[in-house]
Amino acid sequence: MLTARTSGVAPKTDFNYQATTPDDVRGRRVGDCKPPFHALSRDYFAREAHHDFASEAVFFSLLMMTTVVPLLDGASAVVELIRSTGAAF
Repeated sequence: MLTARTSGVAPKTDFNYQATTPDDVRGRRVGDCKPPFHALSRDYFAREAHHDFASEAVFFSLLMMTTVVPLLDGASAVVELIRSTGAAF
């Protein structure tokens, strides 16, 4: 194996490749095939999404309320810093 690397010759590999002819190819139109993701998301939104929507909306609202307080506190600190240095808006 070491001699194959140093001599610049690639090692031989075994493979089973069979070329296809145009008669072997059975193509479909693009419009006939829908991606599975769309079918999964349609099924999810039709059957399961409305069951969890209320609890997720409440959780999202709580999460947004907890981020508002630090943002307002940071803005207040920046305004106070600007006022203390004597700079005008």
